[in-house]
Amino acid sequence: MVAGSVVVSLPASVLDPVGIKPGDRVIVEAAPPRRLIITKEGKTMTSTQRLDLELELLEKRKRAIDSDIRYKAKQHNDSMPTDEGMDDPSVAMLILTGLERDSDRLAVEIAEKKLVQYDLQGGDVAEKGRRKN
Repeated sequence: MVAGSVVVSLPASVLDPVGIKPGDRVIVEAAPPRRLIITKEGKTMTSTQRLDLELELLEKRKRAIDSDIRYKAKQHNDSMPTDEGMDDPSVAMLILTGLERDSDRLAVEIAEKKLVQYDLQGGDVAEKGRRKN
C-alpha cells in the first residue's frame, strides 16, 4: 500500500504482448467477481483538433461537389453527356442546381463550424481565415 492505494507490479512478459510500456497511462476497471481489466489509454483529441478535422472533411466534400458541378456543366455545355440524364437539358439543369444547393449548404455548415472554432480558440481563427481568402 502506498498513500492508501494498492500498488501492483506486473512483469514485462505480461505487458509486452499487449503493447503496454513503463510510463504508459492505463485505465483499470473492475470486472466482478474476480477480474480487473487494464486498458492502455489512447491519445486524446481536443475538441479543437476534432473540429479542425471536421472542417477539413467538410471543405474537401465541398470541393468534390464543386468539381462535380464543373464536370457535369462541361458535359452539358459541350453536348457530351456521360452521366445519366445529362442529355436532357431540363434534367441537367436540375442536377446542376441540386449540386449547387448542396455546395451552398456545405458552405453554411463550414461557416457554422468556423464560428464554433472561433468560440473555442478566440480571435486567431478569424484572422487566419481572412489571410487564406
